[in-house]
Amino acid sequence: MARGFLLCRDPRFRADLRACCERARRSRENRLTAAARAELIDDIYRAIEPIDVAGVCDRGRRNWHPVAARDLLNGAGRLGVTESDIAQLLARCGFFPPAHAGVDGLTSDPIGTVGQERGL
Repeated sequence: MARGFLLCRDPRFRADLRACCERARRSRENRLTAAARAELIDDIYRAIEPIDVAGVCDRGRRNWHPVAARDLLNGAGRLGVTESDIAQLLARCGFFPPAHAGVDGLTSDPIGTVGQERGL
C-alpha cells in the first residue's frame, strides 16, 4: 500500500519525483531539447512504473486512460493481493457479474466474456 500521500515516505519514489519535478520546473525557464524532453518523460515513466496499477505507463494509450479491469488485475501484486482478490472486488462493485469474476467457480478467467464486451 501507499506509504504516505503521493508516496512521500517512499525514499526512492520521493527522490525520483523530486528530480523529475525540478527538471520540469527548470524547463520552463530554459526550453528542453527534444532529446532532453524525451529523457525526462522516460524518467517520469520509470518512476511511476513500480506503482502503476492503472496502466498509466502504457504509452500506446496516448494519454487516454479508460477504466480497464485488466490493468487492476495485472497490478494485483503491487497492491499486495491476488488476481482473485481483485476479481472478487470488481464483482462486488458490480463491474461484472460474479459468474465472470471467478468467485463462484464457474470460470477461472476473471475477465471472461463480460470483459471483452467492455473492451478489456
